[in-house]
Amino acid sequence: CGIAGFDLTKKQTKYPLTQKQVESLCCLAGYLCVKYGIFVDENKVFTHYEFDCKKLKPKGKIDITYLHYLPNLSRKSIGKYLRDKINWYKTESKPEDINLKRKEIIMNLLSLVRNWKDLSSIWNILQPFVLKLIQKKVPTTITKLYENLAKYTQPAIDSLFKLKDKIKNSPNELDDYCFNQGVLAIENFANYLLETVKELRA
Repeated sequence: CGIAGFDLTKKQTKYPLTQKQVESLCCLAGYLCVKYGIFVDENKVFTHYEFDCKKLKPKGKIDITYLHYLPNLSRKSIGKYLRDKINWYKTESKPEDINLKRKEIIMNLLSLVRNWKDLSSIWNILQPFVLKLIQKKVPTTITKLYENLAKYTQPAIDSLFKLKDKIKNSPNELDDYCFNQGVLAIENFANYLLETVKELRA
């Protein structure tokens, strides 16, 4: 996911949106606007940040407020920048160009789905068991359960390690509290799994 863990103050993230990703995003948005007859303006096509700003009590959405390849573009200008691109793809691109871009976007998404597994230590633990299930031609609805366990548990663990590093550099009471609660939650979850294993084996 683009700009995951983005720090608005330092404008840093391990996963910055690339120009290629933004072009693909605008191309697909342009195609969808043509397909569904959507007029491209700030009332119909907008970022989460722009939508949040319209609320009486904004929640501080930060996507998309910064593009690393255009660092001088202000957060309030990014929405217009994206809409201008979407409009260009909507009006200037040939249908065959958009179809080709769609295929490229789909391939990129599939690549991202594979990449998260490469980065997940939990998936590395579960993968051998999933492969055995696949060899036995077990329905994908079953193997998907194990994939989801890794996909949604790993980010919680990763965020705790990031928070641990942050506390080392700039300790504060709130971060320390959140870290300890997070570790306790993981510990309780692990203990629950161990108890469940005992029950299943009994």
